[in-house]
Amino acid sequence: MARQILSRAVSRGNIVSSRLIGGASKWMTLILIVSACFWGCSQFGWAQLPPPGVIPPHEGGGFQRPGMVPQYPGPMRGNPLPGQRPGGQPQLPRLEASGTVEEVGPMGMVIVSPTGQKWQLLFDRECKLQLTGKAMPDVLRPGVVISFTAEIDKKTGQATEKVSAVTICTPDQQHLLGVFPEGTMAAMGEAADAGAGAAGVGGFPGSGFGSGLAPEGGAPPQQPGRQHSRRQVETGPPVERFEVCGRITGITKTGKITVAAPNHHFRAPIQFELAENPDISLELSGREAVPFIARGAKVTGKGVQIAPTAGRMSEITVELVEPLTLTQKREPRNGTHRTVERTPERLPGSLPGTLPGGAGAHKPDAAPASQEKPGPEGGAGNPPSDQEPPKKAAGIDLPPLNN
Repeated sequence: MARQILSRAVSRGNIVSSRLIGGASKWMTLILIVSACFWGCSQFGWAQLPPPGVIPPHEGGGFQRPGMVPQYPGPMRGNPLPGQRPGGQPQLPRLEASGTVEEVGPMGMVIVSPTGQKWQLLFDRECKLQLTGKAMPDVLRPGVVISFTAEIDKKTGQATEKVSAVTICTPDQQHLLGVFPEGTMAAMGEAADAGAGAAGVGGFPGSGFGSGLAPEGGAPPQQPGRQHSRRQVETGPPVERFEVCGRITGITKTGKITVAAPNHHFRAPIQFELAENPDISLELSGREAVPFIARGAKVTGKGVQIAPTAGRMSEITVELVEPLTLTQKREPRNGTHRTVERTPERLPGSLPGTLPGGAGAHKPDAAPASQEKPGPEGGAGNPPSDQEPPKKAAGIDLPPLNN
């Protein structure tokens, strides 16, 4: 039955004869085999060539795409590590420096190591510099950012008490510019970490610290640029304890300090007075801490060594040994301090700075107690100082004796 159907199809021209099919199948098989071999060879050859957009290196080490760090053969091939230069050069050695400050500049400092060797420490572009210590009241000048806590009258902006503790600081997450009820600045700092890039905190526009948290029982901070009405300012207790962080704008002759700090609690400028012997601390970071670094401060830091006695530092911590003061001490030319004691009088021939008649007074050996005076006749002199002259009777002038 199948043969009859196949013979009819061949007679009608729908199917080619089996002889022709057999010969064509042989040629097709050969063509397919040759095509497969040619395709495999071409793929193998393309695999050995660099792909499009890849620049082969002059020496071995693999192919490099544009913008990639050059790859070089050897044990150091690959992307360079921090502190390592490209090209397989050895990595810069790590450095941990410590010592005392000898000189300070805008780009670095010179320290003296515990062994007495001088090192030059350069600030890296992203160096984390921190300064701590104490300061004297003369450091408080216009332009300095300070932080303190005090009871402030909302109507006048005057502190009702003298401030005994002040911190010279750098505006950051721990020291937010503004006026906050006591105990809420830390919460503002945490909110700043969570919502960076939002509206300013405490009415400081464009600070990127977040919108802040509302104090318990109070209204949330208002949007920057909108002033509170006098009614809103006068609500609540007239005197409240605030944490203030702002910039000093002026100091009067009587010692009253004016601080500019953005806030929504009161409109009047903030003014306060320092207590006797105030505690002034330093908590500075970044480039703003460089002008406050004093000679003799303790330094510790980390970085890489770029020369036998030089390093590029990524972290530096400075601690002042003595309270910082801007009043220059007058030193004599010999470089030693001396205290000149003023005396009411000074004997002729005595050394400067000695008390008259004291043990340190200069007494010449050959100096007589009384000077010789020529006698009226013959030039006879007075008796020596160790012999007492004869006493004269009251009212009687004795003539000289003639030999």
